[in-house]
Formats: sequence, C-alpha cells, structure tokens
Amino acid sequence: MMLWPRRYTKLSAFYFFYFGSLGIYLPYWSPYLDSINFNAAQIGSLLAVVLFTKAIAPYVTGWLGDYFINSRLHLLRLFSLLSFLCFCLLFLAPSYTGFLLICFLFSFFWNAALPKAEAITMDSLGHARYQYSKVRLWGSIGFIVCAVAASFVVERYDLLLVPWLVALLLFMLWPATHLLRDRRQKAQSYQTIFHLLKRPAVFLLLVLCGLSQLSHGPYYAFFSLYMRDHGYSDGDIGLLWAFAVFAEVIIFVVMPLLLTRFGSVVLFASSFLFSALRWCLIAYWPHQLPLIIFAQALHAVTFGVYHAAAIALIDRWFPSGFQVRGHSLYSGTSFGIGGALGVLMAGWLWSEGSGAHVFLISAAISLLGFVLAVSLCYLAGDHQQSKFLSRRPPR
Repeated sequence: MMLWPRRYTKLSAFYFFYFGSLGIYLPYWSPYLDSINFNAAQIGSLLAVVLFTKAIAPYVTGWLGDYFINSRLHLLRLFSLLSFLCFCLLFLAPSYTGFLLICFLFSFFWNAALPKAEAITMDSLGHARYQYSKVRLWGSIGFIVCAVAASFVVERYDLLLVPWLVALLLFMLWPATHLLRDRRQKAQSYQTIFHLLKRPAVFLLLVLCGLSQLSHGPYYAFFSLYMRDHGYSDGDIGLLWAFAVFAEVIIFVVMPLLLTRFGSVVLFASSFLFSALRWCLIAYWPHQLPLIIFAQALHAVTFGVYHAAAIALIDRWFPSGFQVRGHSLYSGTSFGIGGALGVLMAGWLWSEGSGAHVFLISAAISLLGFVLAVSLCYLAGDHQQSKFLSRRPPR
C-alpha cells in the first residue's frame, strides 16, 4: 500500500506544526524563563504545570471523542484555537502567579488536542497502522526545522523572541486541523474503561510509561541550562536538540521493520536500558562533545522507539470505542504525571546539588523501568514475537 496518498500528507501537517512548536519550546523555554529572572524552582513549576495538564486534559475531554459522532475532529479544532489564544495572554507580562495560571490554561487545550489527533490518525491509517511512525516522523521534522531556525534567531537577536515564535507555531495548528477528516462514522456506546485497566499488562504498561518520562523530566526541563553552564552557546544547544530529533526521524522510518522483527514489547523494554546509558553520559561527560552528540543520538531509542512501541501497544490493547481514552491515558500517565513529577524533582534538586546528580537519578529510574519492562514481555505473552496489528488481549 502506498504510504503517501493525500490523506496521509494532510495527517502529517498537524504533526509538523504541533511538534514544531515543541522544537522551540523545549530548547528555549527554560533559558527564556531564566532570562526574565525566574529561579530554578519557579522554572521547574512553570514547566511542570504544562506537563501536569497532560495528566488531566486528555482524559477529561477524551470520553467526548469516543462517545459522540465526529466530536473528535470538532474538539481538535476548538482546542487548537484555544491553545493559541490562551498562550497570547503571556504577552500581557503577568506576575509569576499569572504566568502559572496562563501556562495551565494554554497547555490544557494544547495537551487535550494531541490524543484526538493520534486516534484520528490511527483510524485513518486503517490496516496500514504499522505505517504510523512514518506519519509521526513529520512531527520530528517540524521539530528539527523549527529548532534550527530558532537557534539562528536566538543567536542573532534575543531570547525574548521565543514566545513570539511559539505563538506563531500554535497559530498554524488551527488551519492544519481543517485539513483532517475523521473516518469513523458511528457513535460508540459508552462503556467504562476500568475493565481494561484491571489487566496486569495494561496497568504495568501505563506505570512504565510514567517511569520513562519521569526519567526524562530533568532532560526536558534543564538540559539547555545544563549545557549552557558547561560552555555551550544557545545556538549550539538548539542544534543539539535538533540532532536528537533527527535521530528520532531515522528510527521512525525503520520502525515498521523493527516492530515486525522484534515486537513492540521487546522494543519498549529496550528503550529503558538505552535511557540509563544516555543519562549517565550526560551526567559524567558534559564537556565531551562527541559523547554528548552520541547521547543525543540515543534519543532515537529513548523516545522514538519508546513512543512508537507504546502507541502500538495502546492501539492493540484498547479496542474501538476506547481509542481516544487509551491514547489519553498514555499521554496522561507518561508525559503528564511522569513528566511533571520528573520536572518538579529536577527543579527541587537542581539548586541543592549538581546537575550531574539529577541525571544520575534519572539513570537509576530508567534501570528500574527496564527490570519491570522485562516482566511486561511475559505478561503480554510477547517474549518471542509481538505483531503490531495483533489484537490479542494481554494476560
């Protein structure tokens, strides 16, 4: 089946602009907050509230997308517009408390949008679900393009332009959603999701997703500042972020083959082991550029493989009628609860000790995740082979 009929290109546009905004936000939001005189604890809390809304916004709004006919697409368009409008309130230069409230509002709608786009994408792909990673890679391309462009803007001008760049990308999300069509035709009879969560493999999967992003919290919050403290310029830091996501693009291209060859659970488990290695490299050798470049290349596994394998398992274990809530739970427990706790942990510990110690804690969390993920292989019955399209429920 050809990957790029027109509807797949239209799916890719949303991912390009959504993750393009992250390409500016992740490398430069912490330095921007630092430049306007927020301290480490305040920066941690401002980043954490954005992640915290990932835990509540997708699921609060998720059942609407599963229950009502075509509401997923209408909600996606509405939330994309509201995220831009709320973000623009930051230009009123509020106090720390006002900044915190506005970040909560804009990120609530921003984070509510993505699971609906993921569910629409999976339904649009139909029997070509295994090609998801090749659609999602356009989000990574958007991240790279915007991170590299922002690195030149920030180097030549000023960090104060960062919120303007983020606002531009958030605005572009809204027209991108009007390219999408929701292929689902029937309303779903509402059912609770708790019977799925009682399955040990499903529950453990969500716990592991939380642990994965808990270990990533210090990286998302303070990697830019950590690199700056070790002599890297803002432009160099942006390029390091872009290189990490370039590695992610490469892995997304080959993920269908990897999923077929190794199985989603085995790949999911391996991401934790590589995460531990990555955080150790950053902790011990921040001055060694070749090792930092290698650590950034590991993003291909620590996020790319992790995310594609997790999406495969969510799609596999949450049948029709539960898709949006399944993706919402994944987003909420991983990037929401796990990511928010990781950022808060980093914010509290950063001023108490060295950044290296915080990254070593991340490595320990990743090793714990790997031990638990090995048991997931047996709970899922996938210790030999797991097929992406298999709908066999876990034990």
